[in-house]
Amino acid sequence: MRYGRNKAFTLIELLVVISIIALLLAILMPALGTVKKKAQSVVCRSNLKQLQLAAFLYADDYGNSFFAYGTAVYIEYMAPYIGDVDSARYCKSTKISSRIESAIESSGYVMGSADETWGWRAGIVDPEYGSYTFNGYLYPNLADIGIASDKIVNDSYPKVTQIRKTYATPVFTDGVWVDAWPVDNELTAPSKFEIDMGNQNWQGSTIWRLVTNRHGKTTNVSFADGHVDSINLSDLWTLNWSKDFEKTTEVSIPGIPR
Repeated sequence: MRYGRNKAFTLIELLVVISIIALLLAILMPALGTVKKKAQSVVCRSNLKQLQLAAFLYADDYGNSFFAYGTAVYIEYMAPYIGDVDSARYCKSTKISSRIESAIESSGYVMGSADETWGWRAGIVDPEYGSYTFNGYLYPNLADIGIASDKIVNDSYPKVTQIRKTYATPVFTDGVWVDAWPVDNELTAPSKFEIDMGNQNWQGSTIWRLVTNRHGKTTNVSFADGHVDSINLSDLWTLNWSKDFEKTTEVSIPGIPR
């Protein structure tokens, strides 16, 4: 009786199998990365929805106005209105990096980037971190703080009921700082602007704080009518930021080809 020998892989066959597996991984990895980014963006929009709902609940309790501009960032005001504020404040695409923690210790505040949170400690005991930016024109006390220009004060919405075109007026967006006051002549990126960093220039309250590569060519925005949407970065210039913001499509974003 003859017994056949078990047939083993030859070296060439093994190399072919390994090559096929490597090829399949090379094909699948970008797709998996895309799925992950889309999932992160979905969670991000959910967070913005929670933040916006909390902001309007706060306004209902405090004279139909959002929280005041001051030393405390918006998270402290809204914490009682959100079940898990420590989750809602962060986009899944960002983290508290060692750079941010170090800067907080030395200066008390620091802008974030596409994949980092911003940080704030000035005037408060424990540092606050977050991934989202509040539309500064919705602060109710800009006329009282003495640092906002007359134009910004006149273009602001001290009361929620004063907001025009609520379907196009942002409340919160993805961004690298706590707040921003976009003006309609900011059509050119600041010097040293990088799409992965956002605007690291402290001069001015610029719309470029909102332009980062966090979600590719898009960013997430919550609007005053209650809906949350993902829009193209260039469309930030077509929104109703303030009473007299003149919309435009004539913006070129460094690092994002048209």
